[in-house]
Amino acid sequence: MFGILIFVHELGHFWAARSLGVRVLEFALGMGPAILKKKAKSGTVYALRALPLGGSCLMEGEDADSEDESSFSSKPGWVRLIILVAGSFMNLLTGFVIIVVISSFASGFYTNTVTHVADVPFHGEQGLIEGDALLKIDGHRIYTRSDIDFFLEWKKESVHDLTLLRDGRRIELPGVEMLKTVKDADGNPRYGITFGVEDATPMTVLKQASLKCVGFVRIVFVSLQELVSGRLSLPELSGPVGIVGAATTITQQSPSLIDALFSLLMFMAMIAVNLAVMNLLPLPALDGGRILFLGIGFITSFFFHKKLDPRIEGYVHSIGLMLFMLLAVLLIFSDSYKWVTGFFGSAGN
Repeated sequence: MFGILIFVHELGHFWAARSLGVRVLEFALGMGPAILKKKAKSGTVYALRALPLGGSCLMEGEDADSEDESSFSSKPGWVRLIILVAGSFMNLLTGFVIIVVISSFASGFYTNTVTHVADVPFHGEQGLIEGDALLKIDGHRIYTRSDIDFFLEWKKESVHDLTLLRDGRRIELPGVEMLKTVKDADGNPRYGITFGVEDATPMTVLKQASLKCVGFVRIVFVSLQELVSGRLSLPELSGPVGIVGAATTITQQSPSLIDALFSLLMFMAMIAVNLAVMNLLPLPALDGGRILFLGIGFITSFFFHKKLDPRIEGYVHSIGLMLFMLLAVLLIFSDSYKWVTGFFGSAGN
């Protein structure tokens, strides 16, 4: 899964660069020493490296000035912008296509309209009644049925502020206590809410896939907001080991092989969208950081008639890359520690 998503991301940079006349020096999957390496007639070196983390599409003049007409640094700003965005675009497109494929097997999709509410504390005029359309939970817009589950579970408290559409009127219901007091057939606690279903058509499939992608993008920003505010701690983040563990749990809990495959593909789509968004954040070593420097370079050139020294940008990205590698190592140790303690804890029980 990692290999495919990294390959697709770097392929986006590669295609864009080649299409816009930029010479690609190396196209590599992984990091560290090369296991396989081959130089093509075009001059591009294709490499498979030992550490299955990351990848690269190294272009002429990417981190330094070059007089070569086919260098990245010699191209206009709009060309460089397209090349930088292309990797994240390919990840986003991959996630969207996966969701479309999965959704095409569905016979229908849940809506945000309530069709039944069990006899629970939040059922009634000051809570939910049949016919209500859930518009927002705690200020977050509801696009799909999964958004409802996410925002009801995300907040640690059981009290939520709801925005509804009831009989054509927009209603604000602050402080509704949502408790899981109903059990399903397997004995698992549920909220006791049933939602309407719309038939699956080509248009609804595309609509649901688009809204699902929007939901995944929003989850990234909500998580970052929680991390910055301190409500989400660093140990709660997951690195490669944690993601593999989550994928394993998803497949093991699926009732059948087909369900496991669909669940894993949806998880892959979420990771693809996450990669697309994270890579566009204005941080050193990421595509977003390079786009930020592209903007800074335009400002210095337009207003001060001075060109930004590419070596400075190169130093900043190198430092950023080292910090990201350090973070990756910390997350791997954190995930491994949680896995080991969880394993021996369950073994002891």
